[in-house]
Amino acid sequence: MAHEVDKPIVERLDVDNYATWKTRMKYLLVSKGLWAAIEIDDVSREIDQKALAQIGLHVKEHHLSTLERYDTAKGAWTHLQQVYQAKSNARKLQLRQELTLLKMMPNEPLTKFFSRAQDLQTQLRAAGHPVADQDVAWAVLAGLPAAYSTVIDTFWGSIMCPR
Repeated sequence: MAHEVDKPIVERLDVDNYATWKTRMKYLLVSKGLWAAIEIDDVSREIDQKALAQIGLHVKEHHLSTLERYDTAKGAWTHLQQVYQAKSNARKLQLRQELTLLKMMPNEPLTKFFSRAQDLQTQLRAAGHPVADQDVAWAVLAGLPAAYSTVIDTFWGSIMCPR
């Protein structure tokens, strides 16, 4: 008998987690031998219904009435993809803007500020928009207050005039 920790955990689809949900859900369907129901039009009814059930069991309640309209796993999957792709693009834009406008708050420890920048990078990656470490570093430097100007000037000087 499998232990609880051996069971894959797929957080149920809500309004803001489609990017990670679709990846984990794909892995779950693959592990159960059901992914063909999403990729292939001609699969057995049993496999299709099992895949559809897994999708239905891994969404929040507010999605259920929409999913009830679909008789196939592929239909339900495609619908969710169409709905959330646009939302995902909006989320990517929002996160990218947050990174661009990132500023250190008064009395915020430097480590917490760095952590906020890394969290944005992680969220962007999860949304399908990876950001290079160098871009995060530029955003952090640009978001530091004037009290760090000596550090920033030294850093820029080392980049402009390498030894």
